[in-house]
Amino acid sequence: MTCLTIYQIIFCSNGFLQLQDSNSVKSLVQQEINQTKIRFHPILNTWILAAVLIPTSTTLCVLVLVFKYRSKVNSVSSHIKTEQSMALAQMKDRILETQTLLNSVQSEIKISRENIQEIEDKIRSFQDKSSNH
Repeated sequence: MTCLTIYQIIFCSNGFLQLQDSNSVKSLVQQEINQTKIRFHPILNTWILAAVLIPTSTTLCVLVLVFKYRSKVNSVSSHIKTEQSMALAQMKDRILETQTLLNSVQSEIKISRENIQEIEDKIRSFQDKSSNH
């Protein structure tokens, strides 16, 4: 029979009032407290376990992902640096080739101008000789 206690009067589930001495009231209250502990202890333990495990598992998952992708990021970073140095070396080679070609073209232009000037001088010289005769 389940009873609620108020001071020394006990209201029982059957609706009758019972007067008990203080020792029996204390013992009934203690029994109810013990039964409540027994019923709620597993629920409380489950909540505590969930409150501890969920953040811990989340943290572990994040750490695993960080370490997993850190190696991939390092690999990609080193690959990018290698590609960058290769691209820079190729660009330097192309710049040197272009500079050499430019120097060659400028040299050819200079020679061509000198040849044009020489031809113009010869033409004038022929024109002067033909006009004098």
